[in-house]
Amino acid sequence: MRSALRVIAISSAALFVPLLIPLAIGRVFTLDDLGRYHIPMRYVYWQALHQGDSILWTPAVFSGFYLFGESQLGMAHPWHLLLYRFLPLVVAVNLELISSYVVMFAGFTLLLKRIGFSRESRCFGAMLFTFSGYNLFHVIHLNLIAGIAHIPWLLLAAHVLATAKDRKTRARAAVALSLLFASQILVGHLQETWLGLVAVGGMCLYLLWRNAAARGIVLIAGALMVGALVGGVQLLPLLDAVRSSERTGWSLASSLSFSLAPVDVIQLWSPITFESRPSIEQVGVHEFIVYNGAFCTAAIAWVGLRRGALQRSRLAGALLIFAAIGLLLALGKYTGLYPSLLAVPGLRWFRAPSRYLLLYHLSISVLAVIVFEDLVALLRRGERIPERRLWPLAMPSVLGIATAVATSTLVEWRGFRFSGLGTTVPWVLLSLVVFFLFAATARGMRWALPMLIITVAANQGYFGFQYVYGHPNQPIQTIDALGARAPTPENAQPGDLLESYQGYGLENAPILRAFRVWPGYVGLTPALTLEPESRDLVTQRIAGTTWRLTRFPVVEPIPETAARARLLSNVKVSSNIAVDVRAIDILSEALVEEPVDDLTGPAGSARVTEDRPGRITVETTAPGRQLLALTERFDAGWQVTDDALESNASLSARSSVRPLRVYGDFLGYVVGPGTHRVTFRFAPRSFNNGLLLTTLGLVLVLCVVPFAFGSKASTVMPFGNSRTTSRLGAIRGRKPNPQAGKTSRRRLVGH
Repeated sequence: MRSALRVIAISSAALFVPLLIPLAIGRVFTLDDLGRYHIPMRYVYWQALHQGDSILWTPAVFSGFYLFGESQLGMAHPWHLLLYRFLPLVVAVNLELISSYVVMFAGFTLLLKRIGFSRESRCFGAMLFTFSGYNLFHVIHLNLIAGIAHIPWLLLAAHVLATAKDRKTRARAAVALSLLFASQILVGHLQETWLGLVAVGGMCLYLLWRNAAARGIVLIAGALMVGALVGGVQLLPLLDAVRSSERTGWSLASSLSFSLAPVDVIQLWSPITFESRPSIEQVGVHEFIVYNGAFCTAAIAWVGLRRGALQRSRLAGALLIFAAIGLLLALGKYTGLYPSLLAVPGLRWFRAPSRYLLLYHLSISVLAVIVFEDLVALLRRGERIPERRLWPLAMPSVLGIATAVATSTLVEWRGFRFSGLGTTVPWVLLSLVVFFLFAATARGMRWALPMLIITVAANQGYFGFQYVYGHPNQPIQTIDALGARAPTPENAQPGDLLESYQGYGLENAPILRAFRVWPGYVGLTPALTLEPESRDLVTQRIAGTTWRLTRFPVVEPIPETAARARLLSNVKVSSNIAVDVRAIDILSEALVEEPVDDLTGPAGSARVTEDRPGRITVETTAPGRQLLALTERFDAGWQVTDDALESNASLSARSSVRPLRVYGDFLGYVVGPGTHRVTFRFAPRSFNNGLLLTTLGLVLVLCVVPFAFGSKASTVMPFGNSRTTSRLGAIRGRKPNPQAGKTSRRRLVGH
């Protein structure tokens, strides 16, 4: 129906507009993690690319952090390298966000086309999924949205690989699947990579159930393994960063944090029930979004109503099962299913079981497409559903009315405050409107379908975008304004280390004004010997923190903090550094984990001549062997080169040795007597080994390319080509089959 397609196209375009507004006015979304982490860290990445610095390590947080290894910026992804190398920061951030939703929309459209849905149905489904509550509330997580954007494409490539009949198509699909999986790894959200694998696995099980060849499933597994190799340049550093983070010591409770509360399922018919919020949770409400619009809830009822007549009933049943599994996993600690899943190696490092809601939203969006296509088919056939059979569609509205009445009476339940009628009634009315338009379409009223599409789009957009546009904490502002929100003293110098403003949503904001912060806010918090969260003055002085937040927004200097580099001859071995550090003078004494012998003489001089991300050069002059202590954090990836400029000791002119841990967390090295130039360079093995894996993976992909794009003709071209098939049949002396090569609208997965 052309009119419906036009309405869907206009509605979808309108839903993209709120994403474009910040770009048009030179601003960015800064809500929650965007302002706390993503924009400041992307500033670090952008600055490193423009200044020619290393993108692997940054001194901006934690007195040094393996930022590349954390992976949230997707630094190795070609798209990100292009954006942040050649564009202004505000443009790059906006385009990174917008492109994810565009890619998501296009991928979902093509996936539904592959299954065999009509044009208007697949565009409607792409609108539903792209602007689902889950995806719009997670606008604050750039890497998570980018990871989700890959999933429809992964499903598409995997479906082609599993069901294609000719080698060339399978080879192309294998190349595409490998590169797509590598791309998903490179954008930097490993949890979404895992969820993508779960989605692909679910589709493979369905295809096997529908009698697909097992060979195709084996090919999918092989392509994914090659993709993991191509993504090795990010995957190995990420695993390295995880191993040195506090996540390795996480308790079961930490892994189960952000579990969806069972009562939040009430969102299906009453999306804003708890104190003007979708969820009972006060913190991280974006993690608990079940609601995907009134149409999707009504679609569940429609499947029950039409279970005997629905064209794709088996697919609908499989989607309902997969959606239920996603919901059960999202409940996390409230069921026994998710804790059992944590026994799988690596999954214990993830938190937020509620993110399995993605599987629910993905499944329910495809289910809604099946229902929408059924409605369109009824209109085309002129068939009308008897009114008495439409009562299941009214159930969400009835439940919504009952919930609104009950909550207005109770006001509070077990400590949870409910929204008033002024908040809940509009959502009940919306549910009633969708019910009546649904019923009118089912009764053959053609005008109702365009109205239903417009209502669905408005429902999706308002629910999702009100989270970022309706937030009171300045959700859209310039990058300079975000940096200016962090109080800084007038006489502070660029590069100074400030105490992180934890609890104010501005932990990393001073970075935008060229300062460093201790400890800072990251995803993979390093496992430290000295506890940074305590705001302990001793720890701050060892880290070289020069400014401290006494009471917001008052910032005061910290007296007698450690110099960036200093020489010490008074060094003690400690087995409990966190305790023993309080009994020493940190300016003249150091604690180490293993003996350092033959240190002599009064403290020499140390002068920093180069201080760049991942590279620090210090010139030292000392009367004897002494310990060079830096305020840069220790990591196994640091390498030390010692150029002896003038020495009384029998040292070679140039020697490389490993650095030492000082105070358990910081960088140190023993220099000889005389004058030395000591260079610390961050060059972790995980990055170099990852490059080797990526090279190997690309070689394997290139080996498949000749089979995918060779000149040899194929009897069945990708996605069907009847002319080519007929010509080949004529050449071989056979009668051409007029049906050969046509793409069936009844795909294997669509029944």
